[in-house]
Amino acid sequence: MTYPYKTSVIIPTYNRADVLPPAIDSILAQTHTDFEIIIVDDGSTDNTRDVLEPYLAKPNIQYIYQENQKQAAARNNGVLRSRGEYVGFLDSDDLWYPEKLDLQVKALDEHPEVGMVFSNQMMFTDDSDEGRVRYPRGVLKSGDIFKDLLQRKFYCSLQTVLVRRSVFDDVGLTDESLKNSLEDWELTLRIARKYKVLAIDKPLVRRRVHKETSVKYLEFRIHNHLAILKKHLKEPLLAPSFMNRIWHKAYFSWGHDYLVYGRYRKALRWFFRSFRKGNWAAGVGIMMSLFGPVGKGLFRIKKRLR
Repeated sequence: MTYPYKTSVIIPTYNRADVLPPAIDSILAQTHTDFEIIIVDDGSTDNTRDVLEPYLAKPNIQYIYQENQKQAAARNNGVLRSRGEYVGFLDSDDLWYPEKLDLQVKALDEHPEVGMVFSNQMMFTDDSDEGRVRYPRGVLKSGDIFKDLLQRKFYCSLQTVLVRRSVFDDVGLTDESLKNSLEDWELTLRIARKYKVLAIDKPLVRRRVHKETSVKYLEFRIHNHLAILKKHLKEPLLAPSFMNRIWHKAYFSWGHDYLVYGRYRKALRWFFRSFRKGNWAAGVGIMMSLFGPVGKGLFRIKKRLR
């Protein structure tokens, strides 16, 4: 199949007119130049369309407006409109380093057995923040990484990936029922289940860190996490001990999140489930949840002392 572009870059955006231009500029500054940019506006009500005006005269930049359907649907709309051999994603508040596409295109060209390549990332809070590398060297792995992703040893964040366009025809698009929570994790799980994955262990993305989200979003995220595990743990070749370990870690993490947000009864529920799965560390979580605000305070102190 012949593709008009080597690479398609999809930017989903919603009410981020203030940070969208730098994201686009970071793509235009790539050392790899055979690309198109597809900006999918997910129903913005700010001046997004106005700030995009200087860019839309470029023949390799598309602008698509859709009614608000959340991030997963916006990304899918972009993939369906894409005309590149490879597809990458950039959130509208993040940035790429100039060599990102160049290194990843070369990696896919040289390894036809690989369906997706991803990289490390630099986490930052604002433009004055130099940032910190998310994963220490050696954490990211290549090859068959499905089990590593299931255990959440690391993530293939979509801002860091480059995927063969043909892979989407095989595994499908992002699950739109997940909207804008863990939809990227679920997609990369499907890809890693069927394809070899290649890691570039250096930061190629600057990813913006946001403040704590609402309890409502936390609960939606836990709902999605549970649904994703139920779906992907149906694999018959997974050992029962492996699946048990995944469940007790998930239960513990949900208990931890509810404790941080002061939802002690819900935290107790998940810590107890983790404890019943054999995670003795959850016993500490149970005690902290029973102590309520005092336990939450002790937890924060413990976390700072690490």
